[in-house]
Amino acid sequence: MSRNISTYFIFGLLAVSVAITGCETEVELTAPYKATPVITAVLNPTADTQFVRINKTFLGEGDVNAYAGIKDSVEYELGEVDAWLYKFNGTNLTDSFELLPIDIPSRNPGVFYDTDVRMYYTAEEIFDPNELTNIRDFSYELRANIRGTMYTARTDFARVTESDISNPPQNQQGTDPNRLQLARIGGAGAFPQPVNVNFVFTARPGGTRYNGEFVLVYDEVLTDGTVTENKELRFNAGVFNLADGASGGQRDFNFNARNWFQFAGNHFDNVPNLSEVRIHRVIHRLTVANRDLTSYISVASPVSEFVPVFTQFTNFDNGAIGILGSIGQIDRIQWLDENSLNYLNNSEETGGTSFCVQWVGGTSYGCN
Repeated sequence: MSRNISTYFIFGLLAVSVAITGCETEVELTAPYKATPVITAVLNPTADTQFVRINKTFLGEGDVNAYAGIKDSVEYELGEVDAWLYKFNGTNLTDSFELLPIDIPSRNPGVFYDTDVRMYYTAEEIFDPNELTNIRDFSYELRANIRGTMYTARTDFARVTESDISNPPQNQQGTDPNRLQLARIGGAGAFPQPVNVNFVFTARPGGTRYNGEFVLVYDEVLTDGTVTENKELRFNAGVFNLADGASGGQRDFNFNARNWFQFAGNHFDNVPNLSEVRIHRVIHRLTVANRDLTSYISVASPVSEFVPVFTQFTNFDNGAIGILGSIGQIDRIQWLDENSLNYLNNSEETGGTSFCVQWVGGTSYGCN
């Protein structure tokens, strides 16, 4: 089974004011004989598998950090949870998907235990592209029956389509790939210098937070010949918050490419035994959060979407805390031009690393 988790993208700190129907809930962590469900899910149409995290608050007296590291203190036993996703068009139920338990071998270290982390998932195709573009009133509801008590939440979707990115322009079929210019020669014989990069998009009602990323996709080659393929180096291009109910319109993220060169140089300088970076492509990535997810993050500021937070916005009923939200995501693919590659290999910011470009179609720069 492919494990493209819905997203580990979480948007960071927010300062938004939106009209919501949820509430803030404070949980007494050491209250005896009571377990409060903590449910977290971010649905993503670009993911091949949707994951849901279903936890409980810690029980007993003492240091809650100690309980956080114990699997039995934060997870329900198999058989105690029966969870489903239901698809609605308006008020009409159109489909349902069972969420099956699975133990993920590990996650990033932290306060919470990080081995055999239990998730609930479906690998079924729960999204229809037609719904994302043409149906304006479809939503998903998560229902989790936990120890005989039902907890539910419903969320709509932030809509984003390929046409929502207007710059950089889309490649026309059959033409040479669009070459992105991160550095430009100002005069005859001069060394290229970084330029401003303009990432233009359209914000639409329903999406309340837009995050732009500039992504380098590459293979990492070490001095011993080890190759790690298709790594991504993500640079945050900007964040735009659209107030709930606002009309949207054209917006942009503008950043100086020198900041990106410095960011890339710092990253690759800290990779031990790095021999070569083989660049496949670059991506302008636009990720949009719906209002439920935006509201949750603005209150909770979670480190990760799968880390329980105990004082927060929740859109679950019946005393559970957590979030059922959604994101939309689109990528605009480009290739670096010769001046950008020249700057990567010879500038003060990144010249300590050997960069090359491999193209599929178009002109091949080759490596070495």
